[in-house]
Amino acid sequence: DPDVQHYVSILGRQKDKSPKSIEPKRLELEQQLMIETKNYRKTIKLYQNLMQKGRRNKGSDAKELLLKLKGHSEEMKSKVQFLELAKKLLQVSYAEQWGIEPRDLPTVADLASQKSLSSSEDDAFLLIYNDRGHSRDNTSKNLQAGTPLGLLAYLYCRNAVLDGYVQQLLYSFRYFCSQEDLLQFLIDRIINTVPREDADPCCLNAKIYHRSLILLQTWIEDCWHIDFSVNADLLDRLEDLSNSQ
Repeated sequence: DPDVQHYVSILGRQKDKSPKSIEPKRLELEQQLMIETKNYRKTIKLYQNLMQKGRRNKGSDAKELLLKLKGHSEEMKSKVQFLELAKKLLQVSYAEQWGIEPRDLPTVADLASQKSLSSSEDDAFLLIYNDRGHSRDNTSKNLQAGTPLGLLAYLYCRNAVLDGYVQQLLYSFRYFCSQEDLLQFLIDRIINTVPREDADPCCLNAKIYHRSLILLQTWIEDCWHIDFSVNADLLDRLEDLSNSQ
């Protein structure tokens, strides 16, 4: 399929692409996915209607048309599934372009940090151990424990999306902080890092800003029914953020 080959080509080239070049492709893919999903649903509906008519009319023409539609719908389903996967991969690639190094995580934590999530006076607000279990190491990939503030700051770390940390935290953060705390954490970092027009798009503040928006979008999409649809206060604060931005 030409469309499938097109997106396979896009995905194969993403390692060398900047966030600004990924975003148009991601939006193009989402539009294509919406069109293909709509067409797939129409085909399924047509197939179901013909099935009902076919029970009353047992002619060979109806059976042949049903077989063709069934094969066509299966092809369309496979295409929609591929586009959904491609969308997720592009989203991960785009999010990781805005990731920051572990050494910059204290900057994330210091941006209007809340008292309820603040770390101790010790600089080691994250406890990161290497494979041998030695003390904190900025080059380590294994996060073992951290304060609530540290765990939220780690959302911004390079590879946090790719390694599945972001998804895991979004399903478990309620054990150590409230939904309001997480939303305020993201809002503080969005408001305090809004990039100027002449700012370097790859500077630390720009990365924190864009990563914050991605984290907020991911949270809304993945946990809408758990957190937002049942909490009018969160919805009001989201609306205030949207209006202010």
